[in-house]
Amino acid sequence: MSEDIYERLAAALDALPHGFARTPSGVELRLIKMAFTPEEVWLAGQLTRFPETAAEIAGRVGRDVAEVTATLESLIPRRPDPGSRSVAG
Repeated sequence: MSEDIYERLAAALDALPHGFARTPSGVELRLIKMAFTPEEVWLAGQLTRFPETAAEIAGRVGRDVAEVTATLESLIPRRPDPGSRSVAG
């Protein structure tokens, strides 16, 4: 997968109300590359701001439902803990 997936994710995050801080050095993209697989980044960049089931996402992006489900589930352990100061969760 190309570097474009990281730029697409950054653009999608920047479109959210809180935005996505970019730096001249690009350190934020290097951190994303360290924390997530290319497949996770690609799929995250395809998500909308509206709730969708894995089946709906799979149909929209042309991927197998089981593959999308597995990728989404791989992201669950990394969600931030609201009571934690760590971004790793």
